Amino acid sequence: MMDGYDSLAMKIARDILFCVKSTHDDPGHIKLTLPEDIHDYILYEYKFIGLDCLLRINRNMLLNRTYLIDDAYITGDDNINVKIIMNPNNEPDCYQDLYMELIETIRHEIQHVRQYTDSNLPTPHGAKGSYREPKGIKYYLTNDELDAQIAGFNLQSKKFGKSFNDLVRKYYINRMDLLPITEKDIEKLIRELNDYAYINKIKLENLNIISN
Repeated sequence: MMDGYDSLAMKIARDILFCVKSTHDDPGHIKLTLPEDIHDYILYEYKFIGLDCLLRINRNMLLNRTYLIDDAYITGDDNINVKIIMNPNNEPDCYQDLYMELIETIRHEIQHVRQYTDSNLPTPHGAKGSYREPKGIKYYLTNDELDAQIAGFNLQSKKFGKSFNDLVRKYYINRMDLLPITEKDIEKLIRELNDYAYINKIKLENLNIISN
């Protein structure tokens, strides 16, 4: 069952996809602030969250993949920053896959926003002052990242009816050329995500489904 944070993530993802589609013929570097650049309100709001999305879209025909969500992170002023590089040779065929990944990405970042204010959730890295951020697989195994990954991949699983574990595995395998991570690391991460969910009584979606 989806909650209000899931719905918020899907709304932001739809708006980002709309911007990608509507700028299809624009070869320049596009910068937008959502929702105000496409709606008549300035913040996405749910419960105690009020945030905007700073979106950058670039296009590169030499990109060695259909698209790349190159960067996504939050700042202390509740901005979600998203940078997308599109290979225009693959538009519009890649839009469904892009939307699917955006849902996970945005829900992941919304969970980090929640972590700043909800004492029941793990404290995010950005709230730890001079804390040195772990490198490689250790980064993805920290409690705040496990919590955010579960939020993102669980929504993706609920929305598209695919196995949680398979979605995690596919995502990281597709990024092995970008991240300091191995197949062995990925399987360890999946086990840690399942353990974290069990300990914290979080239901992981569609574990028994075999995804295509």
